[in-house]
Amino acid sequence: MPAPRLAVLRAAAQVLHAAAQVNAAPQQPSAPWRARATPRQGSLAPRRRSSTPWRNPPTPWRRSTPAGSGRLRRGAGDLRGGVRDLRHGAGSQLPGGHRLRPGVVAQRQASRWPHLGRAHRRLHLPLQCSPMTTHAPWRPLLTGELADRAMEAVLAIAEDIPVRPGWLHPLVGESHAAAWRGSLASGAAGQALFYAYLALHTQEERYADLALERLDQAAEAVAASPMSESLYSGFTGVAWVGDHLRGRLFEGEADENREVDEALLSAFAHSGWPADYDLINGLVGLGIYALEGLPRPTARALLDKVVARLGERALEEPEGATWFSPPETLPEHQRAEQPGGLYNLGASHGMAGVLGILGAAHGAGIAGARPLLDRAMAWYGARRLPAEAGCAFPHFYVPNVELRGSRLAWCYGDPGVAAALHVAGRGAGEPAWEKLALEVARAAAARPTETSRIQDAGLCHGAGGVAHLFHRLYSATGEEVLADAARLWYAKTLDYRIPGLGFGGFRAWSTGLGDDLDWCDDPGLLEGSAGVGLALLAAVSPVEPAWDRLFLASVRHEPAVISPMNSSR
Repeated sequence: MPAPRLAVLRAAAQVLHAAAQVNAAPQQPSAPWRARATPRQGSLAPRRRSSTPWRNPPTPWRRSTPAGSGRLRRGAGDLRGGVRDLRHGAGSQLPGGHRLRPGVVAQRQASRWPHLGRAHRRLHLPLQCSPMTTHAPWRPLLTGELADRAMEAVLAIAEDIPVRPGWLHPLVGESHAAAWRGSLASGAAGQALFYAYLALHTQEERYADLALERLDQAAEAVAASPMSESLYSGFTGVAWVGDHLRGRLFEGEADENREVDEALLSAFAHSGWPADYDLINGLVGLGIYALEGLPRPTARALLDKVVARLGERALEEPEGATWFSPPETLPEHQRAEQPGGLYNLGASHGMAGVLGILGAAHGAGIAGARPLLDRAMAWYGARRLPAEAGCAFPHFYVPNVELRGSRLAWCYGDPGVAAALHVAGRGAGEPAWEKLALEVARAAAARPTETSRIQDAGLCHGAGGVAHLFHRLYSATGEEVLADAARLWYAKTLDYRIPGLGFGGFRAWSTGLGDDLDWCDDPGLLEGSAGVGLALLAAVSPVEPAWDRLFLASVRHEPAVISPMNSSR
């Protein structure tokens, strides 16, 4: 596969790097579509061409010569001409958001990356990628009719997403539209992951083409629109997908995101940056990005900075270390309920994510992670609820306020907590923490479905996310009760499908939209159909769903390895 247009992302990172060098007061990045929810590996057959325009849309990366030649057709979007757009784009909300003078990016790019615009190395077909994981091989759980229904839904999602490329969420204004459409949470970057894993499973190159096209679109959004550092709504999410798919669909340089790393490292010079500590928008998300870039030296340096900044932000209390969410960082409904702020205990915006990233960082050899993790685990463990509460951990804690049970979800529920605790225990080599994770997961698996408060099929707070987390924890532990729970929730996920509605028959339940807009169509990864498709695909495919590193459901401890025999010029 030819490498996608990640050079645009690299050039954009130069702008961000220069901006971060300016001694200006830090500013809080905005994330206009901030999550509101309480929120072996296959081979690719020769591409089957289609006359349907949306299935194979025009793209500057489309091969104009027979498959295998590796040559690229030049067009309006060719890198050698398209770089000029970065002079006025590459917007960022890193501290000191200045832009370079017109022309500087193009000049730097031409001198620093003289190979741009030439043919890139491509991987031989079939693709063979070894993820070098530390657990047992991935095993699909669904068989028979359920497996057939799951694959039917996945393919329907794949067909529907390209039909409506201009779709926009009801709460997103046109001024933020380009950035939103390129994001990991809701836009092209997340869709690229979906099509990439579908390509690896089905062995159809047309899905690989769609994956690379979506990644191109996401990189172009970075160049054209202001984007924050947020993993899910910013440029780091796009860069993460580039790192993740390198070696799976295309062959690129190992340090291709080095400039992105350097831009982020420079921004750490400002003590108040980033404003958030969480996974979706803040430090934990930056740590996930850095983990995917290992063993790149700049990625390791970035992970070290993330751990150090988490240590600086930690509040030391008698029970251990914790992190506080002030009211200005809360979504409106939480701020109305807790105007003084709160201690968030969830995976998406809270402390469970911190535990996961600290455990993963320790496993990756970051020296300062373990002492902080020990203190954080002590504080977090003290928040555990009694068995009669119906869940193991509340979704937030406020002193002198009665603790309430949480929903069944990744974002603010026990499945997400169990996954993060398991990652922390594995990374730290602490069997007691793994045991705690298993206890939380077992209790969640036994929870009656009618008390789950699940409304839809999405990854964030829906049935698909819960099913996948139980599947992942089953894969890691071999606990059959978790496999049974995964099958149950996969079936519930499929029950939410209504063919002809949404994308592939799935609609998303979005909080904060008003009574008449609670249900909306969403093609994205976090709450929408691309994420549902990834969960259902993992239920029927032997391809390990390593994409769930984005949710701290798993961690790569070693870099992916591509056999030399699988590449050629």
